[in-house]
Amino acid sequence: MTSSSKKHFINDVLTLSVVPLISQLVGLLLLPVITRIYSPSDFGLFNTFSAIVAFLGVFSTLAYHSSILLPKKDESASSILISCLFSSVLFSLFVLILIVFFYNKIILFFKIEDLEAYIFLIPIFIFLHGFFQTMRYWNSRIKNFKKIAQSKISEVISNKSFSIGYGLVVLNNVGGLIYSLLIASIIKNLFLLFSIKNLKYIFFNIQIEKIFTVLSKYKKFPIFSLPSELLSRVPALLIVFFVLNFFDSGLLGNYSLTMSVLAVPTVFFTSSIIEAFSPRVAQAIHSKTHLKVLEEVYERIFSTTFLIFVVLIFFGDKLFSFVFGSSWIIAGVLAQILAIRSLFEVVTTPILSLTAIVQKQELNLIRRIAEISVTVVSFYFGSYFDNYLYSFILYSVLGSLSILIITKILMKQINLKFLTLFKRVKYYSKIISIIIISFIIFKFLKVESIFLNIIFLIITSSIYYYLVLKHDKELLNIIKSKLNLK
Repeated sequence: MTSSSKKHFINDVLTLSVVPLISQLVGLLLLPVITRIYSPSDFGLFNTFSAIVAFLGVFSTLAYHSSILLPKKDESASSILISCLFSSVLFSLFVLILIVFFYNKIILFFKIEDLEAYIFLIPIFIFLHGFFQTMRYWNSRIKNFKKIAQSKISEVISNKSFSIGYGLVVLNNVGGLIYSLLIASIIKNLFLLFSIKNLKYIFFNIQIEKIFTVLSKYKKFPIFSLPSELLSRVPALLIVFFVLNFFDSGLLGNYSLTMSVLAVPTVFFTSSIIEAFSPRVAQAIHSKTHLKVLEEVYERIFSTTFLIFVVLIFFGDKLFSFVFGSSWIIAGVLAQILAIRSLFEVVTTPILSLTAIVQKQELNLIRRIAEISVTVVSFYFGSYFDNYLYSFILYSVLGSLSILIITKILMKQINLKFLTLFKRVKYYSKIISIIIISFIIFKFLKVESIFLNIIFLIITSSIYYYLVLKHDKELLNIIKSKLNLK
């Protein structure tokens, strides 16, 4: 990257991460209120509903939304956009027809009697998912990152606010969580829809022949990416199945909260960086400078997220019990276990995000099959011994190993050296190593006071991020300019 493109890149990342940072913090502050309104069982049922919607939602665009970034001409990209929208409508109607004709059989077969009042919302969620994916990639293509950031702000605030209001005023049951998600999904889609000024022009200039030509050109996406995305949703469904059949919905609710918290670093940093990274690397492929772009992205993801997961690994149980209430201590223990896997997922995200851009979608397919195998083996093992901790420990360890293996294969194919990446993060690795030693000593002292634990974490985290910004002058200057600081 040139210094000018670097500056624009970091600005885009900050637009996507720092701008919605306040809303995400508000969401985190409200989450402890929500966990005191809704029970782990409510969260477990909500997780079941979300897993079903996420699985079916994969079919909405046939994975063509990912290819919107690739065409050089907007005319070709707009053809993909139209195709994705029509596909979302058609598949949603298809699911609605299935529900109408097989309503009772679906309820009995999937054993979702507690969710029967919300089944007809599934087609709406499917359409909203496909619409959002399409609009998000289009806005990313035209580098309209402010609107993407605004949509994320609206989603978090509306979701958390409505779930609290519904739980306090109406009923504190799973309906509050589902309806909150629905309202948030509608609002975030409206933000992205109104951002496209030439949408009418795109619709009135549809060329059927052009659409089929473009779709044929990018046929690898439905052939490889669609099965890959579909398989990526299977582990969530399998976990729901195993936990509900061999343990209980309360454990599933604790797991749901754990994953929500572990996703925060992804929302704050990773997804925002990848959002700004994807269109640039797609262009950099043509000039063969994509590896330099990748190294830049990898360094920033590593420096901003690594410590967060280390904190959760060491202090997850105490933090969850204090922040979300004593009934959620199991979620804290799960966070300590699963933070290891999430750490590997996050730091390898920039590399694995290249699979679609360099059209190596088959690796994604292999990765998803490995994930399913890991899930089945791990949860069968835990259910056999009637110990959920065995399941999650094995799931975390085997999952981390599979991620590393797939990453190594892709690195070899794109000629990216591990040593090159290590040199980029050597400075941060030294600091984190020192912090880990301090964490071990602190745990050895067995300090029970939650107040002292939090003070210790605030001090160590502040020192780390101070050193990060001191080292990354460019990032520091742009943050200052965003905050209007001299």
